[in-house]
Amino acid sequence: MLERAARTVSSARARLLSCRVMDARPTADCSDARAILEGHYTRGQNEYGDFAYACEAFATRAIRSTERWSDSRGTRWLEDLRSLHGADFYLSSACDAGRDLAWARVRKAFLSRLLALLARRGAGRDDALEHVDETLADLSLPSRRPGDARRIGAYSGRGSLLSFLATLALRRRADALDRRRRATARETIRARRDRALQHGEQVLEEALGRELAAETCAALRRGLEACTPREHLVLVLKHRDGCSQRDIALALGIGAPRVSRLCEAAYRKVGAALHDHLASIRTAQSTAAWDVVCESVRRELMRQIVPTGGSGS
Repeated sequence: MLERAARTVSSARARLLSCRVMDARPTADCSDARAILEGHYTRGQNEYGDFAYACEAFATRAIRSTERWSDSRGTRWLEDLRSLHGADFYLSSACDAGRDLAWARVRKAFLSRLLALLARRGAGRDDALEHVDETLADLSLPSRRPGDARRIGAYSGRGSLLSFLATLALRRRADALDRRRRATARETIRARRDRALQHGEQVLEEALGRELAAETCAALRRGLEACTPREHLVLVLKHRDGCSQRDIALALGIGAPRVSRLCEAAYRKVGAALHDHLASIRTAQSTAAWDVVCESVRRELMRQIVPTGGSGS
């Protein structure tokens, strides 16, 4: 079974050495490389199972992976090949070759340890499981690197497969935390902006309220100035002091119908002064604006002093 793999070792190694240096040393004994590769392949099968993955395919990938990171040549290259985490590389190579059972074996072999690692980094059970699943799903996607079918082909075998997966899962965890922090920061900024807008609107409403109150009081004063002293007095007694129509009649020594006519006359004069002002408020249909008008009228009437001039008609 390993004869063709041995020939692959010899040809690949010879090509490598001839390209690197002109005075390349002779290639290592093919039997040594064959023994190393056979040992890796056997350990992989014993540890993870048989996935109907050919030894020749494994040997080709192992040689190519070692060539990518090894700077040695001759017998030192054999040491680099021997230092390969052969069993893990066998499993990852079977995954890269599309063996579904190999993917299931990866999850079974490393899931609990990856979850424990993520838990120590503060991840909850659901988050940790999501990180692991996303990591494995990402590794199963097609690879852009020549010679690799899937992204798991990036595993070189220099370190353990657990370390490789843990690095990717922790990186995904860090990315998730970073996204959450950025989302929280955006929410904080949005909340601050909303509060600023609300504060600005409140300040604007207060300013508009003060302006509206001033305009209302000015219009009310113009209307009151148009009233006779008795009409003015009737309004003040009724709306400032809260007197009933009967009490006003008794205080002024007139009949209740007369008090009613005086009120109506005062209302017409005040209403004429407030007509344009109230029309603009009514158009806006703002309850808050009407509240400001009512409060302004109440306060202005509370400030009114009962006229001491003639009784008027």
